[in-house]
Amino acid sequence: MRSDLYPWICGTLAFFAAICVFPALSSAIVVCDDPADHQYDSMPELEGVGYLSSSGGTTGVLISPVHVLTASHAVGNITGHTFTLHTASGDKSFGLVEKYVHPYRDLAVVRLDRSTGLPGYRINSQTNEVGSEIVIVGFGESGTGMPEPSEHPRGVGRYGGNRIDSTISGYLVFDFDKPVGGGGNPPVGTTESMIAKGDSGGPSFVWEADGLKIVGIHVGVMDSDGDSICPEYGDKGYDVRVSAYSGWIMQQIPEPGTLVIIAFGSLLMMLRSGRKNPGAEKGRATLSG
Repeated sequence: MRSDLYPWICGTLAFFAAICVFPALSSAIVVCDDPADHQYDSMPELEGVGYLSSSGGTTGVLISPVHVLTASHAVGNITGHTFTLHTASGDKSFGLVEKYVHPYRDLAVVRLDRSTGLPGYRINSQTNEVGSEIVIVGFGESGTGMPEPSEHPRGVGRYGGNRIDSTISGYLVFDFDKPVGGGGNPPVGTTESMIAKGDSGGPSFVWEADGLKIVGIHVGVMDSDGDSICPEYGDKGYDVRVSAYSGWIMQQIPEPGTLVIIAFGSLLMMLRSGRKNPGAEKGRATLSG
């Protein structure tokens, strides 16, 4: 074993020993006021975040018309599973064709069976995340952070706000702060949120003038008080730090020109063989390869 890997291995083992990871559950948002007020339904800005049926139900985010970025533990077995987008024109489901797993970080890119017709979100490559206001999104369970049994099941897209507090070993860290003067029911209007069961693989965005940019991918929550209940006030959320792996992520995605060439080549071959393009009949491009 290479000696230069020892520090990384030790740090990673210590990290995962301390956090509550949801390997078979989808990611979700726990908000401080009313979870129903944080359902994004068909908000155009968030239509590229979808529900993965793999690993018990997880979350993923588009980074190209045919590629989904998620956590590797959120897509253990992709055979027969789908990625579903909830759009203004209705739900749209896509098959999972192939996955590309990062060699040592909880990160994966999944290729879909056809184009979604959406461009996907930009990937952050800057290392100035600390202090940034973020929008966290997921399809997991939800509650009010008191804690109490969730009455808001996974499978519903929800969003919330938080702030990046620090970075550690390739991760972004954000606290679940209790509302000032809290106790009893949290005050209505508080937007601090935390990831929970079902949010694995979902994105944290920063909102810039030209749109949303992915800065993190949800992977787990640290149980700060050791009571085996998380998330609750005082816990910390952990995202894979996208800027640290932006090069690897982009290597998994063909250039847009390559996608056009592939689609055109497939269409041309179908025409030459006297077959119709099934994607064209449905009003969308069919990509191959």
